[in-house]
Amino acid sequence: MIEVFAAHWEGPVPEEVRVHRCRAPQKLDVVAVDGILCTSVPRTILDIAHLHPRELPSTADHAVRDGEVTREELWLFARRSRGHHGQKRLRHRLEMQPLNLEAHDSDGETAFEEIASRCWPRRWVHHHLVPTREATFEIDFAFPEEKLAVEIDGRHHLFGDQIEFDARRDALLAEAGWETLRVTRKLVLSNPDETARLVDEALRRRRNPPPGRIQTPQT
Repeated sequence: MIEVFAAHWEGPVPEEVRVHRCRAPQKLDVVAVDGILCTSVPRTILDIAHLHPRELPSTADHAVRDGEVTREELWLFARRSRGHHGQKRLRHRLEMQPLNLEAHDSDGETAFEEIASRCWPRRWVHHHLVPTREATFEIDFAFPEEKLAVEIDGRHHLFGDQIEFDARRDALLAEAGWETLRVTRKLVLSNPDETARLVDEALRRRRNPPPGRIQTPQT
């Protein structure tokens, strides 16, 4: 069964399609996949929370494990979706029942871990938690001494509301004194030397900030 959300629908509905009337989605809730407009991953999970609540746990777990969305992104999306159907169910899921994240890391993270072990042994932490004034974020790879966060970004970070989530997350981490370096999965897998160079450059910058630059959190 194909679930379709539409503010307006004209003509007959095919048997394999179920149409749901809804308000026109915000631009941030829509992404283009192979030229077809679709709801973003967070919006799709919100709709599932409304229409198929029994499938919410497995769907959310699967999306997070596969790197399509993070727990923090779902949390921020649920906060800004106040008043939408399914919002309370999604927030309850995130607050009361932690997502199941036992699956393996992405291939990009595995490749970066090999680079980090070779270039900066015992200086980095995988899946490091950093509290901010709005949420606690899990960093892919952290260098706690320099307060450098390295994020391995897949293609989904280039589309829809993911850009907004990433910008908000980076800003909150900056307030907490952390700099975020985003490296694409493609670069990590295809050019480990360039990946190492970018991280080395960021580490030097954090250890030797320009005059007047403040690295501590604002008070």
